[in-house]
Amino acid sequence: MNYDMENPVIPFDAAVESQTCLLFLIYPKNKTQNYALAVSVSKGAHRYGETSIDGKLIHCVAFADTDEDISRCVITMNYLHGVKGAQYFAKGRILLRGVLAVKDVIRCYEVARGCNDYRAHCHITASDGIIKFNSYVFPCRRLKQHHCFSFQRGHPSAYQDLIQAAAREHHLEICPYFNESDFKIMF
Repeated sequence: MNYDMENPVIPFDAAVESQTCLLFLIYPKNKTQNYALAVSVSKGAHRYGETSIDGKLIHCVAFADTDEDISRCVITMNYLHGVKGAQYFAKGRILLRGVLAVKDVIRCYEVARGCNDYRAHCHITASDGIIKFNSYVFPCRRLKQHHCFSFQRGHPSAYQDLIQAAAREHHLEICPYFNESDFKIMF
């Protein structure tokens, strides 16, 4: 257990802390039935701390990019589903689309980590008639299939930039395997 009140994680470090972990979570003490379970699981994470803001207990959790912490992260998000005041941070920014979008990305990453070659899970080949070539390797299955990404004919941005912008909109760029540069046109 990594509970350290001498060196707690505090909410004001969220943007900094989230640059060095998979996901950083802040949540208040609450009256949900799973609150005690969420706290118990959170205390086993890579970094955990508590602080008080205006007399309200706040939990701060940094989940590392390890199998154990990824499982803790998903479990904690399940326990905190619907809790008001929970905030999620990754790569230095707050994730505003909500817990379901973030949890789906983390769960997808968890599946890819279990594969011999993550690209077998993450990358897909596609053809949508907009690109003048027959087909291409697309670097994110979730973006292409679940968010119905398609290229815009005549758009001035590079294909990789369009992919990156769409991934950022859906928080898919928080996945450590996401890399828009993996987009390749096949001849």
